[in-house]
Amino acid sequence: MKTVLVYGSACSGKNTYVRENSKEGDLIIDFDALHQAISGLESHAHDESLLGYVYDARDALLDRVLDKGHTQTVWIIHSAPTKADRRKFVDEFGAELILIDTPKEICLERAASERPEAWIEYINNWFERYEPEDSQPETIQPETREHIEVPQYIRDNAVRGLEFYEQGFGGDGLVNATINDAKDMANGIVSHDKAKSMNAWFLRHISDLDSDDAREFLSGESDRPTKGQVAWLLWGGSIQEANQMDAQKWAERYIAILEEEDTGERMSEIKQDKVFTSAPKQVRPTPEHDIRFVANQFEIRALEGSKATITGYASVFNKKSQVLGGGFVEVINKGAFKKTLQERGTQTSRDDIKALFNHDTSLVLGSKRAGTLKLAEDRQGLHYEVSLDLDIPHHRSAYMMIERGDVTNSSFGFDVLDETWSVPDDSKEPVVREVLETRLYEVSPTAFPAYQDSTVMAERSFRNLAQMSGLDLNDLIEANNNGELKSLLQEEEEVVFNAEARKRRLELLKKS
Repeated sequence: MKTVLVYGSACSGKNTYVRENSKEGDLIIDFDALHQAISGLESHAHDESLLGYVYDARDALLDRVLDKGHTQTVWIIHSAPTKADRRKFVDEFGAELILIDTPKEICLERAASERPEAWIEYINNWFERYEPEDSQPETIQPETREHIEVPQYIRDNAVRGLEFYEQGFGGDGLVNATINDAKDMANGIVSHDKAKSMNAWFLRHISDLDSDDAREFLSGESDRPTKGQVAWLLWGGSIQEANQMDAQKWAERYIAILEEEDTGERMSEIKQDKVFTSAPKQVRPTPEHDIRFVANQFEIRALEGSKATITGYASVFNKKSQVLGGGFVEVINKGAFKKTLQERGTQTSRDDIKALFNHDTSLVLGSKRAGTLKLAEDRQGLHYEVSLDLDIPHHRSAYMMIERGDVTNSSFGFDVLDETWSVPDDSKEPVVREVLETRLYEVSPTAFPAYQDSTVMAERSFRNLAQMSGLDLNDLIEANNNGELKSLLQEEEEVVFNAEARKRRLELLKKS
């Protein structure tokens, strides 16, 4: 499986690059496209109340890719992954990274004419916050194409639009790029990028012609064109109802010709060096700490106004887990969270414990330090209560998904600080890992059980066992993957131990 992460500023041309390089049967994971499919809105118009659903859909696709793989290329379009995010895509997906290195000025010009106003801020933020790689990566520069000729009717429309603009009818919202493009258009040419953007612009702005003032101008009742009509003309469109979409249809045909005839030639001219490459790996994603889950262990309730709570158990004590990694089960002992709850999330500590939705650090539901997350050990397990504010979009989304029954599990992220391992005599029973003390990072309502079969999780779990037993970590991981962990731990005579390791080994076996 080949995986490619394509990233860069908004309006840099990421979607264009993927569209022109992808083939039938490839999988394209794009946040904007998922949002459009869920919301029915235009591709770059976002409804904050739906973002939680979109994140879930994207994460579910990524999880399936890692779990099941894909027979052809997987394209992941991501605007602003941090350096750490990019490294995770390399490590976990074996991804090739491609930076679409479009100059800021071009991105801003495109945003001003093609995107909602908020996109200007997105672009400025990207260029301020982008973290380059330690060594300057080779990037993909956007291609440039010679100007192309436009039909006479588009030239005539642009001329008329410029005349209205000179008379002061254009308003303050027009940007220099639009005026300069219109001047080129009046001379019979447009840039390649302009021609490609015309189709979407006309479809998005057709409602600008639907007003009483616009109709009065067309009927001769008024001698003042509307701002929308002037902009429409400057883009080469006719404001007459009978042929107002002619320029859009020309642009649509132009794009179709490009896709059908010209993709191979054009892409051969683009520099296609990748930033990072690594051999594809098919392992499930694992955060920097371990993740475990509990099924059907929380509930919600609405309070007054916009307030609501989620309560449940992130962990249940003294209950064996499913077989992890194929070779052992895990038991969380009562008291395993006592110390971490005393030390983390207090007013004097540097470290906090968060409630997240689906383990997404951008979807914070509560915080122990802020008092919006309450945690306590009781006889059953680690109990949590999160105070929600339903005026916050992702809080409301989380609440509704739990209420509908779409999200049914609780989960927690932790490190193991103290543990014991035992080897039962019963040949049918797996090795048992007892967790005695943890460092807790987060609790999380989650739609899917998380990562319990991960090779990386097994490596973290066996690190302490390797130190305790004197066995090699890689041997433990391999034995676990092959279902031979118990046999390895029982083959004391076939393994050479140093004295201290042998002593720890015997103590371990006595507990079985």
